Amino acid sequence: MGAMRRQRAAVVPAKIRPPTVVALVRERVNRSLDLVWGKRLGLVIGPAGSGKTTALAQFAATADAPVAWYRAESTESDPAALLAHLEAALVAAVGVPGNWATLEHAVTALERFQGRRALLVVDDLHELASSDGERLLEKLVGYAPPWLHVLAGSRAHPGFNASRLRVSGELLEIGSDDLRFRSWEVEQLFRGFYLQPLPPEDLASLTRRTEGWAAGLQLFHLATLGKPADERRRAVAALGTRSRLVRDYLARNVLHGLRAELADFLVGTCVLGRLTGQLCDRLLERNDSRRLLEELGELQVFTVELDDDGTFRYHEVLRSHLEAALVERVGEAGARERYRRAGELLEAAAALPEALHAYCRAEDRDAVDRLLGLHGGELAGGTHTWLDHLPAALLDRDPWLLLAQARRQLAAGSLAVAAGSYRRAEAAFGDSTPVETCRRERQALNAWLDPAALPGAGWIGAVRSAAREAPLVAREAMATGPGPQDRFARGVAALLGGMPRIARTELGAVLDDPSATAPLALGGRIALLVAVLLAGGPFQQDEVELVVRQAERLQLPWLTRLGRALLALRPSAEPGEAAELLEACERDGDRWGAALVGLLQGLALPLGGSAPAATLNEAASRFQELGAEAPAALARSLAAAAMARSGSVDAGPVARQAAAAARAAGVPGAEAIALLALVAGIPEAGERGGRGEALASACGLAWSPARMAQAAQGDGGGRDGQGAGGEPAAAGAARGTGTFTGRPPEVEVRCFGRFEVLVDGRPLDLGALKPRCQVLLRLLAMHGASPVHREVLIDAIWPDASAEAGMRNLQVAVSTLRRVLEPFAALAREAHSYRLALPAGSVVDVARFEEAFATAKTARARGEAGSAEVALQLAIDTYRGELLPTDGPAEWVVGARERYRAEAGESAAALAELQLARDAAALAAETCKRGLRIDRYSDRLWRLLAVAHEQVGDQASAALARRGYGEMLQAMGLDAALDAPADAALDAG
Repeated sequence: MGAMRRQRAAVVPAKIRPPTVVALVRERVNRSLDLVWGKRLGLVIGPAGSGKTTALAQFAATADAPVAWYRAESTESDPAALLAHLEAALVAAVGVPGNWATLEHAVTALERFQGRRALLVVDDLHELASSDGERLLEKLVGYAPPWLHVLAGSRAHPGFNASRLRVSGELLEIGSDDLRFRSWEVEQLFRGFYLQPLPPEDLASLTRRTEGWAAGLQLFHLATLGKPADERRRAVAALGTRSRLVRDYLARNVLHGLRAELADFLVGTCVLGRLTGQLCDRLLERNDSRRLLEELGELQVFTVELDDDGTFRYHEVLRSHLEAALVERVGEAGARERYRRAGELLEAAAALPEALHAYCRAEDRDAVDRLLGLHGGELAGGTHTWLDHLPAALLDRDPWLLLAQARRQLAAGSLAVAAGSYRRAEAAFGDSTPVETCRRERQALNAWLDPAALPGAGWIGAVRSAAREAPLVAREAMATGPGPQDRFARGVAALLGGMPRIARTELGAVLDDPSATAPLALGGRIALLVAVLLAGGPFQQDEVELVVRQAERLQLPWLTRLGRALLALRPSAEPGEAAELLEACERDGDRWGAALVGLLQGLALPLGGSAPAATLNEAASRFQELGAEAPAALARSLAAAAMARSGSVDAGPVARQAAAAARAAGVPGAEAIALLALVAGIPEAGERGGRGEALASACGLAWSPARMAQAAQGDGGGRDGQGAGGEPAAAGAARGTGTFTGRPPEVEVRCFGRFEVLVDGRPLDLGALKPRCQVLLRLLAMHGASPVHREVLIDAIWPDASAEAGMRNLQVAVSTLRRVLEPFAALAREAHSYRLALPAGSVVDVARFEEAFATAKTARARGEAGSAEVALQLAIDTYRGELLPTDGPAEWVVGARERYRAEAGESAAALAELQLARDAAALAAETCKRGLRIDRYSDRLWRLLAVAHEQVGDQASAALARRGYGEMLQAMGLDAALDAPADAALDAG
């Protein structure tokens, strides 16, 4: 391994001192980093200014384990210097012996640590790229004891053999997309941390322009601190061009050090909004652009890979900076000519929005008119953020751009404004054929604006009919085809009827249908989350965050808003988040959005929290104005439940009225909620409770009148949906006591001995699952709550399939499993990984074993014999047999199986030692026998068994133990005798 050092290298104390950072704590990033405790190595990789060091420092500061910190520099590319710094950091953190001359000495010293776990953080790992120091660190990761977890931050992927760690499940990967600020985090940053709140439209623009780049957000704050709102708004548009701070940061931290060829390539290709090797080659008249693009991507120079076919784009702020540099280099006229040429190439490559932007930047009006005349329909049919880059005069005169604006306004929920844009587009089209498209879309929109208008045809009209009243009757009249649009409409109708059980079946089928469009699938996912919450299921924060991220990526602001309303239910939500969403809806003229945001606050109740009854009643009024009696009934019933939850004296009468209104509107779920709230508010109305419970059960609602009454009595004060002290409590729903929720099912997953999933003590029948679906479930279960990368899953289950076929097989298997596991569990997706998500209080025996084993090790190190004995007993009781025996010698399980077997045997031996120490020799003998059934080749257990029998005075059994030990050694080809005194045997053990 390591070579001897000739002389001891000097250690710079600042490099091993964790930095003190003052920044917004992002729980989402901390949750991701927390997964490192189940891994050997975690890599946090992102470009300069992406927040790597801040994230690492915040995680290290809150870790419940010793932390060693090391900031790498290129001077430590020499292994001796690196080892000296690692020694200083780890010796100080975990107290192991020092004086490490070689890597072997380091590993030997680390073995002396008796704690449960510790963390080594290596910041700026890219400084060691391709050096002997990097290779030494890789060896340390491989050879270090399992208690040492390494977390490294880097601007580029290290030269480690990451694929080996990834396949073995020992690698955590966090990339630049994980680090970037989400829209709600940008809002938290400026409102709660900088104390400089921005209007929602400015926040949205800033998030889009910076793409959540941490340094960009901080630089914007510094540049606009104390300035008026209009100046701050102008500063958003100036990011990367006129912002001196941003330009200086990019020049010093992103572009500095790039060789001249790469720097020239960046400036030369910034006129292309979409980059491929072929496009760049044609623009620059060269033949190696693909190589340069890939190199820029590997160097994390704000180059984003859009697909696996080699299509890239530059970060918005960097591109603005490069465009300004291009003008400085070739002049405005020269830049216009470059844009004109880029427009031609992009148009030929069918990159139409990018081509239109290039032609506009080139001020080539003829080319703009020609492109719109030929491809206006295609442009208007896609996403529409490219409209922001076009001149206002062009937007006002071209009919296709007017249509694109109308569709963009529709996607944002600004229906009245969209209707006006549709009318202007119709006038601009005149008698041409596209005018019929405008008119048809405007008429369909009118049904959502005018309560008296007839619903349109198709599935959208069917949803509108279901919202009016009697949604279950409307559902029966809907098309019964298997297509995703029809199933979505039927699922939403069931949800409007307050019947989440039916809704979940229909909406789940939408998600499983590969023909569903991305927006439809996203809408189905949001509706499914609502159904789960309404039914009393758990709040799936990771899923909600994923929905918001997907909505932002697809540029669907209205769905983003609904996702944000769900996110406001998370435990750490700020109290004013939902209220700000309501204000944004009102400002944008989004009447439907305002009503739905208000209604969704009522989902705090089945989560066990409180909700503002006034907001729910206001939502009911909004729905009524829109001619939507079904969701209005749900809002009224939830308002009654909120009043019962807070102990309001008016809860009973309000609930009685809500039940009658729900019955009249044909919404059985709302009637059930109102009846249960009535019993909670007026105990004398107990006869209504039976009907309410039966109705709730039929609808799939886990609500209970007894629990509601208990909540009302236990909570005491508060009126109109306010908690104690009169504080609205919708946002922090999960902070509540849980009294409204039905008891979640008790789920136990057993991987030791025989694989089983038990729900409320009864084994789940998995026989209908195809074999590879069962393998997928077992593989995920083996990892407990830790995510498993999709490449690991595909390599394990479909090793011979192509990448495309493997991905398709995995998606089908995941969809199948989701249907089987609902409603008591879920398969959560995190970026490119999946994990088994179980309700709170669930047990996975693998996770329980690991926790017990680690607890016992810590307790023994502290001399807490009693605690250690309890934990060791739990460990061997949990180990019912080898890990997933039905999977035989599968590569993905063999390593873990052997490790758990060894740890179970070690636990038995350690427990026997503790029992012997307190003179419980007979118990120790039984423990040894149990341990030998796990690992019959354990020298330590055979010796302890003989000692235990001797202490009891059973010499015959001691002799049998010695004989069995000898036979075991002979079977292994070894010669030994167990004839030492008991004390010596104990020492040897």
